[in-house]
Amino acid sequence: LAEEIRPLEQAVAGAPPGAGGTPQACRIRVGGDAEPGAVVGALERACQTHPGAVPVFLHVRLPDHEVVIRAPRLAVDASAGLVAEVEALLGPGTIILEYGRRP
Repeated sequence: LAEEIRPLEQAVAGAPPGAGGTPQACRIRVGGDAEPGAVVGALERACQTHPGAVPVFLHVRLPDHEVVIRAPRLAVDASAGLVAEVEALLGPGTIILEYGRRP
């Protein structure tokens, strides 16, 4: 028998098992060695082509620490298309869709 049953939309979107449906956050990792203006501009355009309700957080890795910045003007539709576009810009594993269970 089935080990798990999920709505089709959730399965297609790649939500992990047990995820509550919609991602709670979109986290994008940017290396500190990247050209900030070019990277931020390209990420902003990518996010604007996938508008939605999921908040975006940029994780900027610096040599001795990481800075997390909430992008207040950006909210995305956390789709496979967005993941593909961001990974094409920054490389595999640079975008994480964070799912959380609601109480």
